[in-house]
Amino acid sequence: MPRVLASLLLCLIAAAPAASAQDGEALLGRLRTRFESVRTFRAEFSQRTSSPIFDSGEEVIRGTLFVRGDRYRLESRTRTLVNDSKTLWVYDASEQQVLVSDYVEDEYTFSITGFLYRFDERWQFETVERADDGWLLHLLPRNPDDFFRSVAVSMRQSDSMVTSVRVVDANEVTMVFTLDDLVENPPLDDSVFRFDAPDGVEVVDLRS
Repeated sequence: MPRVLASLLLCLIAAAPAASAQDGEALLGRLRTRFESVRTFRAEFSQRTSSPIFDSGEEVIRGTLFVRGDRYRLESRTRTLVNDSKTLWVYDASEQQVLVSDYVEDEYTFSITGFLYRFDERWQFETVERADDGWLLHLLPRNPDDFFRSVAVSMRQSDSMVTSVRVVDANEVTMVFTLDDLVENPPLDDSVFRFDAPDGVEVVDLRS
């Protein structure tokens, strides 16, 4: 192979990772800008959790998600989770019970809302690849000892919106969050992010 051609190929190979990283950082910048304009949102939500130790293979939660900053409300067929950034209510309709606890977001917690608005704090770009309708961004934790080992974000090309987030933790548990029919900046009253137990429901207060 001619020396000039070989040198050119080596230059192209060496430059490829840098170009990919540059593209990925630009996409993260678009994602960051995108959510700066989203003060509230409502979406149809699903969470699929799978693990080698699950007998059923996969656990699925579907419902409607309401978000305003650090506050959220998730309503599914059997459960309602409400977080006002200080208190977490978990209502189980089948058990006719609501658990009330302090809301704590620690290193063992992965909050989809916290991720969307503050992903830079905990995650950094690894690689990016094209997907059918946009890109798949792979992120790694800034702390190598983080309980969560990787995140993959599906980002739509048309509007830079996140459509799914895939997370893998240290125990090889995989969680896939999917957002559909997202409505941006709907009016959401404070009452959306409080939970009033229905009559006859047992309230178990676990707050410190």
